[in-house]
Amino acid sequence: MNRCVIVGSAPVEDPDRLKDLIRKDDVIFCADGGFETALRMGVRPSFIAGDFDSFAGDLPEDIEVIRLPECKDDTDLMFCVKEALRRGFNDVLLLGATGGRMDHTIGNLGILLYLARRNAGNLMADAYNQAFVAQEGAYMITGKKGDMVSVFPYGCNQCCVSYEGLAYPLHHGTLNAEEPVGVSNRLTQEKAVITVHSGPVLVVKSKE
Repeated sequence: MNRCVIVGSAPVEDPDRLKDLIRKDDVIFCADGGFETALRMGVRPSFIAGDFDSFAGDLPEDIEVIRLPECKDDTDLMFCVKEALRRGFNDVLLLGATGGRMDHTIGNLGILLYLARRNAGNLMADAYNQAFVAQEGAYMITGKKGDMVSVFPYGCNQCCVSYEGLAYPLHHGTLNAEEPVGVSNRLTQEKAVITVHSGPVLVVKSKE
């Protein structure tokens, strides 16, 4: 099935950088003010949901819209993620999910873990960063030489990982949640492999 791209309402300074991450066959969902970001990117969603506290414009009549109550347990973005899974998507890209309020950014990172534990592809991206949660297995990281790659235990106290193709290699190394020693590693070539022996882990690739 095609990937579902869910656009949140976090502030986006350069929508063109995000548009470059969208594939032709992606299906676009918008969470509340994410619809405005989609308009700025020039992409058309097939689904919009929210309580619309961050979007005050007119909603299109030819796109499916679900209005949510203000008082609810799930954020608008989380509602869209659950709806994507309910509709059969097993690969999700989150855009407009970082920046602005820190509590929302932290909550949105938790959504990556939610997706990973349901065996769904998960990725969150902004103009300079890409992040995903990895469970046990080997994961290829691609980018330019010098791109930063950081690894953190996520949803656990410690993890065991190995790196190949990074400036500071590890072989069955243990990372602890309270000591961020996995931060700011770097690609030494265009491809690297991170093997998660026990986890899960949060992997963040960043450009300066």
